[in-house]
Amino acid sequence: MFYLNKLFDLVSDLSFEAIKVKSHLCTKVRSPHSQCQKCIEICPQDAITIEQKVSVDQEKCDKCGHCYNVCPVGVFVIQEGSDSKLISEAAGIADFTQELIISCQKVRVKRNERKKEIKVKCLARLSEEILISIFKLDYRYLLLKNGKCDQCELNGLELIKKTVKNSNNILSLFDNEKRIWLNEIENNQIPNHILRSSILNEDDVKGDTNKDCTKDANTEVINRRQLFNVLKSEIKKSFNKNNEDSNRDESSFREKEIPVNRKMLLDFMQEFSEEQLINSTKKQTIFWDLELAADCDFCGSCVTLCPTSALEIIKEEERKEILFTPAFCTGCKLCQEICVLDAIRLSNQRDLKTILNNEQVSVQKGVKKVCSGCGDEFFATEDEKNKCFGCAYQANLMN
Repeated sequence: MFYLNKLFDLVSDLSFEAIKVKSHLCTKVRSPHSQCQKCIEICPQDAITIEQKVSVDQEKCDKCGHCYNVCPVGVFVIQEGSDSKLISEAAGIADFTQELIISCQKVRVKRNERKKEIKVKCLARLSEEILISIFKLDYRYLLLKNGKCDQCELNGLELIKKTVKNSNNILSLFDNEKRIWLNEIENNQIPNHILRSSILNEDDVKGDTNKDCTKDANTEVINRRQLFNVLKSEIKKSFNKNNEDSNRDESSFREKEIPVNRKMLLDFMQEFSEEQLINSTKKQTIFWDLELAADCDFCGSCVTLCPTSALEIIKEEERKEILFTPAFCTGCKLCQEICVLDAIRLSNQRDLKTILNNEQVSVQKGVKKVCSGCGDEFFATEDEKNKCFGCAYQANLMN
């Protein structure tokens, strides 16, 4: 573990910027129709601007990480105090305890708590994905300790509360006990077993509530290896200076990338089967469902501009089909905002089985038709539509 920490320190030292930017993933850069301004609105220092690319004023940036937490498509990558380093520290603490504390840099914890504490600049940099993924290291609970947020210029308390609520909401799909607490554990509701033992009912992952030395070593090694494999790409990209170039040509808008934190979350969730869900229809705020109306003309713009490959189009001679992978959708809403026919609707996902099974679902099918107005071929759903979009639009103007 010592050498792993040294590796992450080396990666951080090689970077000259606390926050790395991947402008080509930004929905507002990909299309002017995007309404997303989450990073701009959340930044306490007004350090972020979006024009032809996303820019962070490093002089103003206070490294709080709020932009990283709220961005749905992974535009921002924390270099100083990255998720990789945080997971590394958590893995080291898991060697001797099943209790983890993550605290604001301004908080002083009790002396007997320091060995199980990780400090971060601001708790609001912690996403739901990273909090949930930590439980893959076999912790019983996670305690977050914030400072005097009402007196802090970072002002991250509301974002912290939202993240904790969303995280516990997801964990409650598998287990009835509250796992993530803010500042204190109410009524001494400390879980007496690790999360995975509750879900999987496996003796080899139960462990002792006081000592972790009884945990199955092989299981622990496998869990950590899986988690670090997910983070490999983040480390490699820190060495790749080409990835820091935000001023890319137009072809880069076709590049797609699932955010690292989403990969970590999926890695955690897909370890379990749908039979282990306590409530598979409980609405979730970080998973999304998509409906595509019959008005769709199968232009494919939504597929092309989607930053995460959540949408795919199958093109054949006589038919087309739009496919949607809910696990990859992060709710950026770019597809909904760029659709000229207003045919796309996103809503919070209720059927978590599609996430666990990494299912790809068909959201609309179309067949080739000949326009009765201009005679051109076009694709539409199998209804009575007989005019292409252009002719139908002109006809509506005439009426």
